[in-house]
Amino acid sequence: MAVMGFSIDPGPLPFVTVRDALKWAPRLTNGQIEIRGEHGVQLEQRMVRVAKVEPHVGACPVELLPVYSGKRLIRVYLEALDA
Repeated sequence: MAVMGFSIDPGPLPFVTVRDALKWAPRLTNGQIEIRGEHGVQLEQRMVRVAKVEPHVGACPVELLPVYSGKRLIRVYLEALDA
């Protein structure tokens, strides 16, 4: 099972995160993923449901430029398993 870490607090579920398509699209195919906080972010480690994945249209979010600049991005919609 793949683990998706967050170094910026995404807020409460449901939420959308932007990820590198090449790296993440193959990891999202089973419909569930484990999330957790990293680098001091307090995020409950838990399994969540991948509600939808779509191409990210537009510029890379400014806060993600150091990591994802120049990469093809996707938007990953995550929600609680019981949603």
